Amino acid sequence: MKIAAIRPRVSAGNAFAELFSRSLEENGFATREFSWSGLLLPRQSHVILHWPDYFFQEASADTLLRLQALKIARAIHGAKIVWVAHNISPHDNATESREMARRFLRAVDGIVHLSAHSPDLLREAFGIAPRREIVVPHGNYAPSMRLPVAAESRDFELLRLFSFGQIRRYKNLESLISCARAVRSQDLRLTISGRRMDEAVSAGLEALASGDPSIVLDLRPLALPQEELEAGVDESHAVVLPYAAINNSGAAIFALSRHRPVLAPRLGALPELLAEVGADWLRLYDGPLTSEILEDFANWLTARRPGAPPDLSARSWETIGRRLADFLASL
Repeated sequence: MKIAAIRPRVSAGNAFAELFSRSLEENGFATREFSWSGLLLPRQSHVILHWPDYFFQEASADTLLRLQALKIARAIHGAKIVWVAHNISPHDNATESREMARRFLRAVDGIVHLSAHSPDLLREAFGIAPRREIVVPHGNYAPSMRLPVAAESRDFELLRLFSFGQIRRYKNLESLISCARAVRSQDLRLTISGRRMDEAVSAGLEALASGDPSIVLDLRPLALPQEELEAGVDESHAVVLPYAAINNSGAAIFALSRHRPVLAPRLGALPELLAEVGADWLRLYDGPLTSEILEDFANWLTARRPGAPPDLSARSWETIGRRLADFLASL
């Protein structure tokens, strides 16, 4: 029987994990939550790891034990080890270890890339070719949505911009607040919602926004419930994601899945996404975010006339699930 142990199988803060697991279930796999304590029991044909950041940091005793457990599970039970490469290395990784990453990659049977340029980035970063790999697009979020998608508002008396996700340094949210405060051509309200993953960054945002009613911060100890996130996107005219670094942006795909235009830098897989949905839905800028870029985007929004919803058909989980299941079966 094909049993995939997935870490995480579901995630309260990211619907991607559950959509990924469900796509395998719909294509002949049983899935369960992976646990290190159960790894050496013969209960899974595949082990699938999302975001195993510890394998890309300086080695610790726990990390080395985990790596050895993966090798034993492969050798004794024939379990196939698969890494889903959301990013080539973890965000804000202060203790990156190329050698530890190479050791992990040599223990992996297959890699699932989520963008066309990801395999090249992997080779450039670590100088290693995986045994097997596949490129499948990052799936859309439509199947996970719990609220009907609200129509875009054409009332621009107050331009509402939204940014969301984990509050971390690579999100570059300090720059977004500074730029939003400098916009003069529009009455603007910027809302930033997310989980306080980096307390220093969160405190810095609060200091920047203090006393300015045009900047609304909703920073929480836990991830926003999905319904609140959907409502936050729908209440906005657009989503702004000013990453300092990024490979795949689930937030951009989430916003597009709710038919809201996005402003983001020309980084990582975002040009691939632009080629799919077009410039009426995704606006990319070069270099750091500036108040001029944000002001131009605001002016573009007010002049824009919405057409058909963004075409995310290439990111259908029905197709992705079939391709993933075939790839896993081939390992």
